[in-house]
Amino acid sequence: MNIILLKSLFYFMASFLCSFIIIEILIKYSSKLNLIDHPDYRKIHSEATPVVGGLGIIITFVILILFSWYNKWELFSLRIEESIILAIASFIIILTGLIDDLRGLKARDKFLFQIIAAVMVVVGISNLQQIDWPLSELFDSTIYNSIMCVFYIISILNAINLIDGLDGLAGGVSIIITTTFVGLSILSGGYLTDLFPMYILLGSLVGFMYYNKPPARTFLGDTGSLFIGWFFALSSLLYAQKTNLSLSILLPIMVLGLPAFDVIFVMLRRFSS
Repeated sequence: MNIILLKSLFYFMASFLCSFIIIEILIKYSSKLNLIDHPDYRKIHSEATPVVGGLGIIITFVILILFSWYNKWELFSLRIEESIILAIASFIIILTGLIDDLRGLKARDKFLFQIIAAVMVVVGISNLQQIDWPLSELFDSTIYNSIMCVFYIISILNAINLIDGLDGLAGGVSIIITTTFVGLSILSGGYLTDLFPMYILLGSLVGFMYYNKPPARTFLGDTGSLFIGWFFALSSLLYAQKTNLSLSILLPIMVLGLPAFDVIFVMLRRFSS
């Protein structure tokens, strides 16, 4: 079998097993970790539910990233300095979600940290500043494209967060989005090695869905929903740089655009409150 196919299968199976085991352990200790979502007037579920699914997915990512680094398997096609910036920005997003799960954060504080992380990535990864957004020819391309990238990242970042809380919904939608990305990338002639992170996410989500199917034993939590939204936002922008399709940037937006469109209005409403 092709080595890329074997690695793809390994990442999927390893991430599935890791997330399945880790989430089970986290559910057991969720009360001690204080990662419990209690029902209130804004929640649909009527019982206290652990919010450790996303944390299990993130831990799975960390384990497989370290494994790849130790075995010198290329997982991200980024320069070392870009990878460091991405790691720091991702840590900010994860920490924001974790604090929100533990004690709660005001919407303005969450958006502030998200903007900081998004700006770091857009400034630090040069490819993101070169996306040909609509109306780019009417403005200074670098500044306008950077602003559009930040706006896009923040919108997609929060989209999954809006649908977390219903049994199977966030996980199911995320699996559909991930599978669509993989299919679009393959059909457009993308590099198969660039899909390895997608296989890690896909396997992790399948493991998470076992605990999120009705009646859900755990949810993603803000930690997980923000991380997955962050992953989708950056992946779709980087995908737009590598595809051969003329409407490259529109394809990931069509997949993620509906929840992103909803989140824009939620963001504006919360900022004004």
